[in-house]
Amino acid sequence: MTRGPRRTEILAIAVCAAISTGSAFAQAPTSLFPNRPAPSAMPSDAPVLPSNVLGVEDLQAVGGDSFGLRDGKDGLGADLWRGARRTQIIELMSLMPGATPSATMNALAQRLLLTTAAVPNGANPAIADSYLATRLGRLEALGDAAMAADLAQAAPGRAQDEAVVRIMTDAAFLAGANEAACSEVRGAATTSGDIAWRKALAFCQMIGNERAQANLTAATLREQSPQAAKNDAAFFALLAALGGDRNAKPASLPAPTPLHIAMLRAAKLAAPADAFEADDMAVLSALAQLPEGSLDARLAAAERAEAFCALPTTVLIKLYEELRFTQPQLANALTGSESESGPRARALLYGAQARQGSAAARAVLIQRALALSQDAGLFPTSARVYADALAGIPPTSDLAWFAASATRALFAAGRIREGRAWLGALGGGLGGGVAGTATSAQEIPPAVALLPYALITAEPRSVPSWDADLWQRWKAAQGPLMATRASLLLTLLEGLGRPAPEEAWDGLSRAQTGAADDLPAPSVLRTLEVSAATDRKGLAVLAALATFGPSGPAGTHPLVIGMALAGLRSIGLEADARALAVDAAIGAGL
Repeated sequence: MTRGPRRTEILAIAVCAAISTGSAFAQAPTSLFPNRPAPSAMPSDAPVLPSNVLGVEDLQAVGGDSFGLRDGKDGLGADLWRGARRTQIIELMSLMPGATPSATMNALAQRLLLTTAAVPNGANPAIADSYLATRLGRLEALGDAAMAADLAQAAPGRAQDEAVVRIMTDAAFLAGANEAACSEVRGAATTSGDIAWRKALAFCQMIGNERAQANLTAATLREQSPQAAKNDAAFFALLAALGGDRNAKPASLPAPTPLHIAMLRAAKLAAPADAFEADDMAVLSALAQLPEGSLDARLAAAERAEAFCALPTTVLIKLYEELRFTQPQLANALTGSESESGPRARALLYGAQARQGSAAARAVLIQRALALSQDAGLFPTSARVYADALAGIPPTSDLAWFAASATRALFAAGRIREGRAWLGALGGGLGGGVAGTATSAQEIPPAVALLPYALITAEPRSVPSWDADLWQRWKAAQGPLMATRASLLLTLLEGLGRPAPEEAWDGLSRAQTGAADDLPAPSVLRTLEVSAATDRKGLAVLAALATFGPSGPAGTHPLVIGMALAGLRSIGLEADARALAVDAAIGAGL
């Protein structure tokens, strides 16, 4: 992603965009985010277009890339790219981060990339550009190789596009569908000079009982590309193992590829330790599911892949269940989780809570697991792991001590209805409600601790009135991080169109964001503002996603988050905006 504008430039853009809006909390507070400008105020390159017009290009100039896998409510609309230029789409799409720790962001990106929508042609339709490859590449970067392959399968003329064939082949190798992958490989290897195809061909020949041809292909590779052979010693070790050499195995695999995964699986070999440091989430997900090798290493990989939404939570749970613990270990899981560390401790607590009959006993163990995960940066992962168990624990007065943990976790897992059930119980006096008093820093009344989520997750028509006393109590409970956390929460509320009274900002001028260096280019923010204001939905979503870095909302400047939320809300994606605000709040530890 293009980064690096000075902080003053971004803040100047935000200040210049500020106008007044209405509020559920106060009369006409100042907002940092723009409403839709009047037509006369719109830039000359941002016309308001009637619904039957695609955009700058004529209807006759619709490209052959107007295909997808999601239509209707599952997608973002057939007129997604209305008002967009093809070059704009490609540029912004290339800026989208891959998989991030924000499930909401990943899901919105996938929905955008899979939507069936009319795409304008470029200035010269006869000249091929990177639209299809960029679209598929972004899907692949999200960690869902199978979905990228499904879209590639639907691409017109896919057999003529090497990039499309490569994505389909990679997905097949990762899924263990070697026959389908090798069918693509044999065709590509005859027409492409890329060494990757010849390596894949050698593998396909080896597993196809064509050992002599495989060895010849490998020898040719060594002779013609000695440096490439040296750089991928793991490939030749795996090929030798498949050829019957029992002593052959890769000593190191720092950058595993889908082909390496297929070879490891076929050779029934464990991956080297350094393979689990892979940054490719689809590859990491496949490594975690290989049956050979250290279960601890596979568990750690599974947790990391799930955290980026590249591995189904159910697969992580099954891996937790593969670890075997004795009855005494399970019975003493709370103390045992102090001596264990990492994935083993979390697996122990999961196994122990699943065996508990009482809600209170499960709650104790789940709370401990959530705390461990918070320390490890895996809170949303644990929230999804325990989502069903949490949904089965009723919000009763005797579980007041569990209210804050349960509610945050349910919201982090996207279980908004169940989370709001706990918030509703607070109004009935759970944990003392607003009148509750904390006896220590760790015993903040739930109604105080959960104030951010009560404000963020409320439906637009039921936003609670501003409670100045509750606000002050929440701020006091934040300790040294008060100014930073309070500024973030107020900015999120601004972005959601529910700003607090102006006096709520008093005393926050020295807040440190810690994310001032990770800012989008001014042109991206401008595209977000203009596109959201002129109903160019696809560009607005692309620009909103491009404002975030690889850490998602948690690693982005609060003002930028607020602008993205405002932009999404203005084009009708209110639920997505609120879910992103929850992700930002969870990521910041609110």
